[in-house]
Amino acid sequence: MFRKWAEEAEADPSLAAQQPYKAVIEKDEAFFEGVATQDPKIVATLQKALVRSWAGTTPDEFRCDLMLDYAQATLGARAIRASRLPIVAICRQAQRRTRTGDPLLTMEVLYRLS
Repeated sequence: MFRKWAEEAEADPSLAAQQPYKAVIEKDEAFFEGVATQDPKIVATLQKALVRSWAGTTPDEFRCDLMLDYAQATLGARAIRASRLPIVAICRQAQRRTRTGDPLLTMEVLYRLS
């Protein structure tokens, strides 16, 4: 989510003055502490950004976006790019059910193959 919000703020500089975009760009520790403690005001900004960022997407598309973020954070962008089966394509195949009906299973299979 945070990666996507940073990209959105870069594409639309007017977002950089709004939370949570501002916190992501500035790496605001106080804001992220509020996320961890579930401060209602901070959670409200997250909800608003979630709705804005993923409006019109299906639950599967949202899940794939989050999986990509997780994979990039844990495996690194370089490992994902070097993979024989790009994770984006695997997510899309899973959505079309041409690979597996469970994108998480597909992610596990990709991880074991890498």
